[in-house]
Amino acid sequence: MEKIVLIFKKKIYIFCVSILLIAGGYFIGNFSGNLLIKRFVIFRSPFVYLLYRPAYEYLYTIKVLASQDDLDRLKGYYSLWETKKIDEAFLIERYKKENSLLLKRSIIFILGFSNNKDIVSDFSTIIYKDSPWRIKMEILRTIKRLDGNLYIKFISDNKINIKEFKGL
Repeated sequence: MEKIVLIFKKKIYIFCVSILLIAGGYFIGNFSGNLLIKRFVIFRSPFVYLLYRPAYEYLYTIKVLASQDDLDRLKGYYSLWETKKIDEAFLIERYKKENSLLLKRSIIFILGFSNNKDIVSDFSTIIYKDSPWRIKMEILRTIKRLDGNLYIKFISDNKINIKEFKGL
């Protein structure tokens, strides 16, 4: 009779421990999932992309950037921006190949979030003089977004009459 009671106690113990582990796993998973979603929505953390098919996102971006359709390529550029994968050399090379003003403006906009201010500033100086007015506006906004002091230097180096760009 004592063996039966011991076996019964072990089964109850295992059952209780199993319930506690399942409940603990559920609550930890629920908490961490909510935390990751909040970090993604509020702070735009790129960490979430590691948990959600990163290879698919990468392949999708490559596919749309290779497309002949301007809107698909635009999606690709903004995909790079959203995932914070701003490669200055790649974007500068793509800028030179693009014919659409929309795509060129978008590339310049994305370069405004680069960590390498010098490369973006040097490139902007090179293309500024021969660019259409709308591209010039975007270049000035980009340089201003990168650094206020760099913006003032850029204006003085390129002898820009800032009054022409009212509302910048």
